[in-house]
Amino acid sequence: MQSNLPPLINSYAPQYTLNSGELLKEPSFRNSWYAVTLSGEVPSEGTPYATRLWGEPMVLFRDKNGEVQCLRDVCPHRAAPLSMGTVSEGSLKCMYHGWSFGKDGQCDDVPTMPGQVSALFQSL
Repeated sequence: MQSNLPPLINSYAPQYTLNSGELLKEPSFRNSWYAVTLSGEVPSEGTPYATRLWGEPMVLFRDKNGEVQCLRDVCPHRAAPLSMGTVSEGSLKCMYHGWSFGKDGQCDDVPTMPGQVSALFQSL
């Protein structure tokens, strides 16, 4: 039996497109959905949900609107696992220095710089 499907690509990483098989210059997980757990497993407060996607550590939590957010499980400040932090009022707080991350992974609080977070991250 002849198949009309393109040949399979032996890769778990998103650097190959299924349509052309060409190597992507900047692979990303952002343009697709990936099932990593059931929605009910992600709590709204307390401990975030740690998981892996193709070997990459990920952390899931719920934002202020109750929507599930997914981030790399590493704080950009000191590379501590964000999954060891806590979720409160829709923000994921790193256990190391207390940086908080909200919707879409935006840093929304740095305890040592109150009121200066938006200006700090606009300049980066």
